[in-house]
Amino acid sequence: MLYETVARAEELLSLNIEDLDLEFRRGRVTSEGGAIEYVHWATRHRR
Repeated sequence: MLYETVARAEELLSLNIEDLDLEFRRGRVTSEGGAIEYVHWATRHRR
């Protein structure tokens, strides 16, 4: 997932269940500058 989303490990590890949008396969993360961004993943990571 790190490779596919090009997100930092800290961003992905800080994801909570409330941050996930399973319908659109994305997660809301806070970037280094404090901006809210979304990381997207492929279907195989959803399992």
